[in-house]
Amino acid sequence: MSDRRVRRTAGCWAMTIALSSACASAPAPEPEPSAELYYNQALDVLKGNTVLFFLTDVDSQKAVELLQRVIDDYPYSELATEAELKIGDIRFDQFRYEEAQSYYQDFVEAHPKNPRVPYALYRNGLSYFKQIRDPDRDQKPTADAITQFEVVLDQYPDAEYAGPAREKLRECKDQLAQRDARIANYYYKEGLCHAAIRRYEQALETYPDHTDNRQSRARLGVCLRQMERKEEGDRILGAVLTEEIDEELLEELTLQLGEDLERLRGRGLEALPGPGDSSTAQVNSGRDVGVQ
Repeated sequence: MSDRRVRRTAGCWAMTIALSSACASAPAPEPEPSAELYYNQALDVLKGNTVLFFLTDVDSQKAVELLQRVIDDYPYSELATEAELKIGDIRFDQFRYEEAQSYYQDFVEAHPKNPRVPYALYRNGLSYFKQIRDPDRDQKPTADAITQFEVVLDQYPDAEYAGPAREKLRECKDQLAQRDARIANYYYKEGLCHAAIRRYEQALETYPDHTDNRQSRARLGVCLRQMERKEEGDRILGAVLTEEIDEELLEELTLQLGEDLERLRGRGLEALPGPGDSSTAQVNSGRDVGVQ
């Protein structure tokens, strides 16, 4: 083979290698922007990066920005509605409950027929639930949570979130009942039976099985007796005394009732009157005094 032919062959191989290298090093084309692209990128960001084997670093703000692009740039995409809920969930997980509520509420108002509405309602209620304070504090978050959970149960009784909503609703009502019972206990100890009756009945109407409900019923019975409504009070006390009550409450009733305690204990179990029963509902409607 001549030197010229060798040089030509070597030149062809060199060109081939150069072209191959150029092709190999060329960057892949950027994917076209789309709702799917941004949404999936957000999900990838939310997976986070593992740090020290068990800790995960998640750039939640970056994920929110990507999801917001889906909402802003592709408002008619199905993923835009999912992005709204996803941002609400992110804020919820960050304990930023008021921000989470705004996304859940907006979702319900903007997409009332969407099958994810029960979820949004439940999570909205849960956002309020997480802000509930001690029974002695302001109970507006409790009332707001009750509203959301009741909507779930009234409008979507067969939804996946109806069960959890029912359980949280019980806890919320117990919270409100405990507040009324605590105020009633204050009146009771101050000898203000008229005001105590109203609050005990309110607590028992809100949630008959509230924490310490036996104490509420027993003290209601004592107050009714002291307000010259002996028959009503005896009927309630007779029911309470057939149940298992703690020693402290039994000692209190022994002190309050004296010889009548054994007589009332023997009356047998009688049902506590319901909210509409005149034996407990028809009390003087005067205003409470002292604690508000």
